[in-house]
Amino acid sequence: MKKKFILGLTVGLLGIVSYSAQGKTPAPSILQSPMKKAEEGVGMKALRKAALEKKHLFLFIYEKDDAETRALKKSFEAVMAKMADSSNWVGIDKKAEKKLLEKYRLTTAPTPFVLVVAPNGAVTGGIKDLSESRIRQSIASPGLQVCLKALQARKFVLLCIQGPSNRMNQAALRGARDFKDDPQFSHFTEIVFLDPSAPSEASFLKKLGIAPDSEETNTVFLAPPDSILAKMTGKTSKEDFVDALSKFSANYGPGGSTLRK
Repeated sequence: MKKKFILGLTVGLLGIVSYSAQGKTPAPSILQSPMKKAEEGVGMKALRKAALEKKHLFLFIYEKDDAETRALKKSFEAVMAKMADSSNWVGIDKKAEKKLLEKYRLTTAPTPFVLVVAPNGAVTGGIKDLSESRIRQSIASPGLQVCLKALQARKFVLLCIQGPSNRMNQAALRGARDFKDDPQFSHFTEIVFLDPSAPSEASFLKKLGIAPDSEETNTVFLAPPDSILAKMTGKTSKEDFVDALSKFSANYGPGGSTLRK
């Protein structure tokens, strides 16, 4: 059985990852697909601003202005005040931001809840439990942001975890590049590099089960929406990745991962 790629996210439950069983459209790119200014609402403006400032954006989406919603918002604001150095937030009236909600397929999602978007446009959280710990868990490291962005575009990710002191960096990278260069996979595969010595990536490495002080390079093969197909230490070959993909397809079929079911 393949391991579920545990990211501590609830995006799958809320249907805000880049695709659904019926949907075929990738998650919108905040920077690459700008809406016309005349069509921009508060949410899109806030997304653009956060991207330019390289901050996560927390969108507090609500429908009612009742006592319960106001109490949740007040508690949420208190947490966000502590995170102002890394995050922005904005309140979103569900009735007034229809275009934004349609882009993230949230028109039928229950409210209030918080959608979290990284600076690069990747969705990193969909939160109903607005506890401080849960909110903070939605901050993604730079490496995780890049991986999520690719996964939400329905791409495989070959995550090359290697630094200057790791052994067999080139031998590990050779197999990843050979797989990426194959015409069968080139348009659906991204190679992402991550330095295991970077303090900002410690939590991500822990979720992946990779020791940051490993002497040899590690390569993790990820598939959308949130699956680890294989973890490899040392050198790799194209055949290693093809074999991992074949086993995954055999277990879950051509329709994709069934891990969320």
